[in-house]
Amino acid sequence: MQMIPFVKMEGAGNDFVVLDLTKASFGLADGLLTSIADRRRGVGADQVLVLEQTRSDDADFRYRIFNGDGQEVEQCGNGARCIARFVRVKKNFRARRIRFETLKGVISVSEDENGWMTVDLGRPCFGAPSIPFCPSFWPEADEMGGFVEFASGERSHFNVASMGNPHAVFFVSSVERFPLEEAAHILQHHPAFPESVNVGVVERCTAQEARIRVFERGAGETPACGTGTCAAFAVGRRLGLFDECVRFEARGGSLACRESKDGCVLLSGPAQFIAEGRFYWNVENV
Repeated sequence: MQMIPFVKMEGAGNDFVVLDLTKASFGLADGLLTSIADRRRGVGADQVLVLEQTRSDDADFRYRIFNGDGQEVEQCGNGARCIARFVRVKKNFRARRIRFETLKGVISVSEDENGWMTVDLGRPCFGAPSIPFCPSFWPEADEMGGFVEFASGERSHFNVASMGNPHAVFFVSSVERFPLEEAAHILQHHPAFPESVNVGVVERCTAQEARIRVFERGAGETPACGTGTCAAFAVGRRLGLFDECVRFEARGGSLACRESKDGCVLLSGPAQFIAEGRFYWNVENV
């Protein structure tokens, strides 16, 4: 049996387990991450975040994101904000801006005057190849999205976008009445999305306010999703629905998106510590 130190954090209800491998004596053994993320037999988390020494001259740390099913993914906005809070507090890192090496390049996170962490997730990408999305596999689709037909006979249009990871975004009159799980089941297992896709549904209240729900790859519906919120903001901006700064209400809390002068999307929100301890890892039970 091995004791694995961990810290649990949350950002707008999106919860994470942070593993610090910068000086750790343990590695990421098969089954460890899924066991930690398990909500009955483990610590429980939407994603496990792993902090490592960077391999890039342009970054301070490297961080990796694993969904509850153990799949490593490219980006996580709320995770970036939480890992930055972890670095600032637990690693006593005092620089105003923290740079992280990720699967999709280097991102930066800073702390504002209200204590919220803000991550710069870069410029959004639209169009099929960058998602990736294959419209030839989807009926009535083009480079920017398509229609989903539900079991009820209703149809709804989605737009595709990438914030370093793939998203399909629906704008609807009510996020509560929208069949999000059904939409996610249809899109996430379709060959038109070769890397699967995060599915978000957005209810525009005003040009500065919206409600949102997101069904993530490998995690299911989460209380909040940072990159999903940024993708919704980016699509809304492209469609002329949103101003330069929008506050989103997710089931787990509030997140704010704004557009920088160079067209990047900045995500701000809370990042809190919940608990820390040791996970007792018994590989024989995997």
